[in-house]
Amino acid sequence: MKMEKFRKGREEVEKIIGGMEEEIKVKFVLEPEKKIGQAQELVDELAKEATGEIQERSVSNMNMNINTLKGKIDKLPAKKKPVKKRAKKK
Repeated sequence: MKMEKFRKGREEVEKIIGGMEEEIKVKFVLEPEKKIGQAQELVDELAKEATGEIQERSVSNMNMNINTLKGKIDKLPAKKKPVKKRAKKK
């Protein structure tokens, strides 16, 4: 695979992962399944076309980062539904 195309794909995955890391820090990840799916699709495409040890190792590291994110997201507390306030009767 051409290095430029691989680099752009890797940067895109790192951008998604970095954004999710920031969201995990504030304990709220918006649409985590969608973001992980996008990152995994990009990594799968890169894996198919990876040539050479460095690109294959990079793909392996990205897969490991995605799996680590999945674990961190699973550990986040579930969002609670807002409690409805009731008006006091006089």
